[in-house]
Amino acid sequence: MAIKLTLSDTNTDEFIIGDNNAIREINFTDATLDFQNNQIVQTIIVTVDRGVDVSSVVSFGPTFYNHAAVIEAPEDFSFLADKEAHKQSNFFRINNDYLYDADEYRRFINNIDHRAIPSVYLSMNSQQNQHELDYYTPFSKTLNSQKIKNFKEELEPLYVAPSNSVIGKYSKMFFGSKYSFGLGNSNLSEFPWHNKVIFSAIKEQKILNILKEEEIDLYDVVISDYLDHPKSDTSLNLNGMGVGGVVDLFNLIEQGNSEFSNEDMVILPNYEKRSSMEKSSARWAASLNLRSTSLLTIRNLEQLYDGENAEYEYLFFKIEKYLGVGTNGSPIQTYIVGDTTGDVILSDTQVNTRGTYTYLVKAYALIHGSGYSYRLIGETNDTEVSVAEIQVSMRPSLKIVELPFFKKQIVVTKKPPIPPFVKFINKSNSKNTVRVLLDLQRGEQLSKFISVTPEDSSILNLITGASTGKNVEFEYSNNAGKYEIFKSFSKIKNYNSYDTSFISENKNGNSHIVLNERMRPNKKYYYFFRTINNFDLPSNPSPIYEVELVKDADDSKVLVSIVEFENDEDKIFQPDHKFGQFMHISPAFMQVQLEFPQEYDDDTYKKLLPKFNLGYADESVWGRKFKFRITSNNTGRKIDFNIIFDIVKRESEENLK
Repeated sequence: MAIKLTLSDTNTDEFIIGDNNAIREINFTDATLDFQNNQIVQTIIVTVDRGVDVSSVVSFGPTFYNHAAVIEAPEDFSFLADKEAHKQSNFFRINNDYLYDADEYRRFINNIDHRAIPSVYLSMNSQQNQHELDYYTPFSKTLNSQKIKNFKEELEPLYVAPSNSVIGKYSKMFFGSKYSFGLGNSNLSEFPWHNKVIFSAIKEQKILNILKEEEIDLYDVVISDYLDHPKSDTSLNLNGMGVGGVVDLFNLIEQGNSEFSNEDMVILPNYEKRSSMEKSSARWAASLNLRSTSLLTIRNLEQLYDGENAEYEYLFFKIEKYLGVGTNGSPIQTYIVGDTTGDVILSDTQVNTRGTYTYLVKAYALIHGSGYSYRLIGETNDTEVSVAEIQVSMRPSLKIVELPFFKKQIVVTKKPPIPPFVKFINKSNSKNTVRVLLDLQRGEQLSKFISVTPEDSSILNLITGASTGKNVEFEYSNNAGKYEIFKSFSKIKNYNSYDTSFISENKNGNSHIVLNERMRPNKKYYYFFRTINNFDLPSNPSPIYEVELVKDADDSKVLVSIVEFENDEDKIFQPDHKFGQFMHISPAFMQVQLEFPQEYDDDTYKKLLPKFNLGYADESVWGRKFKFRITSNNTGRKIDFNIIFDIVKRESEENLK
């Protein structure tokens, strides 16, 4: 369910919201539209107790205003995905995507102003940004991943540092009502990392679409007018508290005179300036059309009395970006989004790795309110009651209101890696030594983060979802192998009771390492491992391995088994699992570990493929059939998936030599 924002007026009409016991009966006649005088006229018959002055029930003379509305703000996507509620509700999602490493580029942008970091929206020529690229571009080339990866050679020599005026201009980016984020984001995959602000808050435009008509074309200008207009109106409350940013739309149309110039902000796409006469004519036509159209959308007095809320629609959204945690001080950048008719997908490439950013999103809604007054037409009395005939004149009161939507902080970082591939190797008659092969595993996993060391508490905020106990996305990245090794000399059944630990990495840039672990023969040792990526983020730990070097006078071999946790079945087996739009089924970690043949020469794998198998688990999934039944949370309909996990071994000519 979306978050509700309740809007009300500071001065209220007691006849509408009160509960006067002196009123016997109220009858409403049909409302009449008076387009010539821009009003709705309605007559009400109010019956009160004899002797009650009708003016004590209905206030004649003053103008009352009613903008009562309930606005649906977006809800965090992470709370909605499990129950598929994001398909029916307004939602928001702020996430970081790290696509590839670019060390030279990272070093360079760490030393320049955030506003001078390349933006995806100004990274390639298009009809939407040509005017701004003519104004300034830091590089003379379209940016792509190849150039960014070779930044020092291909791009850094071309860099033109921006002037102070350009830096100031890049503090605000104005995406007009005709801007397409689909086209603007088309070059996004060429950037190594970015933050993404996504939200859905779609409302039909019944009034504001007039400003987009070709002969008027004032939509973006009115947004600019609003940004520059004084905002001293205090007539509205939001959730019982005063709300700012209230401006009357008619005043804005008739009095607005902002320059709407790209001298002090980036405007995408470029807005063609018009003559003073053209602007005056457009404003006159807009005011005339808005007044007549709004009569069809406001409520009459009977609807006010019945407690119906005013309709609303969105004029624009504002996204403020703050450096660090919280929204104190001024934002380092502000994005104005003029197209409110679809989902907003803003991609922010002007960020540094390991940086923390907070995004505050506000909506600017047009409330279809009413202004009205009462006039006593006549009054009759009998022995028990008095009957008053009252005429009500109602006019549109269209207010633009600033609404806080949501805020969220995010850290620009990689996703943590997945646990390493592990193999214990022993050659016959080895001298009390077992070799341990650790290598990166490809793929991705979704699970809760498992903390192992006390130091892990300091990195929880760097891993999305870890600090709140939510599922974390783990994925492979192509780095030099770096691993954390945990060892115990007695049996352990959890990840916090190890005896010693150390870190080992491949200094040559390769993904694997080989450890030579000395062991006393016929004694059991216990190991588990974590992968560490180049952001120093650890994976979840591997299973705990029980390892024993069994040795006699003639031979030796290594025995490896996996230590089961207490209540391990409860942790692994989940008869039910809720998910959102996608489902990914893959074998568990223990099922995909490579099982080496007992005797082989690790210098070559030739002709050995048939002897290799997968998995150390007591019950293998390979060759078995599983049924997964999916039940819709909305309709209750069911669908079954029958899945067989199988191993396919393909021998090349090289294997057969």
